[in-house]
Amino acid sequence: MRGNRRGLSRRNVLRGASGIAVGLPFLELFSSEAKARPGGEGPQRMISFFHPQGMIMDAWVPTGTGSNYQLSEILQPLSTLNPATGNPLSEDIVVVSGLDNVIMPLNADSYGHPSAPHTLFTCQPLAPNVAPDGTLLPNAQQTPNEDNNLFAAGPSIEQVIAERHGQNTMYRSVDLSIGGRAAALMAPPFSAGVNDPIEPEDDPMAAFDRLFTDLDVEDPTPLQRIRAARGSVLDTVGESFNQLQSRVGAADRVRLEAHLDKIRELELQVGGGTPLGACGTPSVGGVPGYDTDSWTDVGLDQVAPQMIDMAVMALACDLTRVSTLQFTIGHDPRFDWLGMGIPGQWDVWHSMIHEARYTTSGRPLMIAAMQWYTEMFVYLLQQLASIPEGDGTMLDNTVVLWLSEFGDGDGHGSQNLPAVLAGNACGRIQTGQHLDHTDRSIGDLCTTILQAFGDDDASFGFEHEAYHGPTVTGPLEGILV
Repeated sequence: MRGNRRGLSRRNVLRGASGIAVGLPFLELFSSEAKARPGGEGPQRMISFFHPQGMIMDAWVPTGTGSNYQLSEILQPLSTLNPATGNPLSEDIVVVSGLDNVIMPLNADSYGHPSAPHTLFTCQPLAPNVAPDGTLLPNAQQTPNEDNNLFAAGPSIEQVIAERHGQNTMYRSVDLSIGGRAAALMAPPFSAGVNDPIEPEDDPMAAFDRLFTDLDVEDPTPLQRIRAARGSVLDTVGESFNQLQSRVGAADRVRLEAHLDKIRELELQVGGGTPLGACGTPSVGGVPGYDTDSWTDVGLDQVAPQMIDMAVMALACDLTRVSTLQFTIGHDPRFDWLGMGIPGQWDVWHSMIHEARYTTSGRPLMIAAMQWYTEMFVYLLQQLASIPEGDGTMLDNTVVLWLSEFGDGDGHGSQNLPAVLAGNACGRIQTGQHLDHTDRSIGDLCTTILQAFGDDDASFGFEHEAYHGPTVTGPLEGILV
């Protein structure tokens, strides 16, 4: 988690015994920003959402374009209803097909797994492949990424948003991985700058402690004492809560109650059913078998909602304006909770994803797994939509960008990638549509996001017209209002 090295302000926390502080939701009482906007919306936010190994594109691309599109088999979970509007969540998204990652092929000596994720959200080549004058080095002078120890030559899109629009928050970004880093086929796809990859937190309990039980003292003993006594961190802030509740209006009062209920629910989840694992050290996330040092995905289906909840709560607390959520297990996830199993002719998922996209034996499991990623994306949208802000919800004030590093990943292809935007950035994005932008770039999509945040950038990423055609040609048509 990237911090701005500043203390929490009064509006951010309830303070209790022993220096423990519990994060607050975004309250109108303390928000001059909300009062300045029509309808009292909250701040604009961004979430980058990533899963590895691409898609089966013929089962992902919707039927039809514009607002009359029909969800594909893989995207079908987005027919789930928005809890705030009662309408399908498909009305809150923009599916963008046809986009290419034109940067990945510029890393001539790097095969797909190291190169694709590093270039995906950054739209930048690997740093050693860029000359001091900003031009791309010729192929013969480039550095191979054989040990996966080379990183992007610039920041990823959400970190640019964080730098410009999140200066007054505790954390520049809250970065969480679903699955351990040991299982990743690549270094993290998000970057704070040149040669500066974002290292996510993969332990749900560590994430909870960092985000929601801030200690002003280095000695962790007060938090340990609370846990040993089977207590909740919320019990320490009761007096502060009562004082604040007496000062806020009706809307903020409802928001406070719902917020603390959600923190208590999270506390029980990561503590294995008791407040943060009293009387012993609980399993990570309260999920038996989940191991951040393992290459397996045991318990991932239970940990994923926990991590999503914490990302949403960090945004709701205004601890950050930006979050990243990444699924890391790409080599051999088993998806045992789907009750299917990898067909016997393949030893691992990685082999199957390369060889079996269009065979009858491997296709059902791969489609079911990709539907599960969609379900987790749906869960994220539901959580955002369940938190009211102004005349709308947190989802209305957020841009969620969902990408995978490949399209059909059997050949490490950088063309025709799956891309989904969700939320409308306080009314600046026209949702409820599928747009075919064949031969446009991920950089164009990122430019669109920057302009949705009110920035006037004409491009995003590395410009290299002399090498591979234009990387960016401006924002994508049909998205911005």
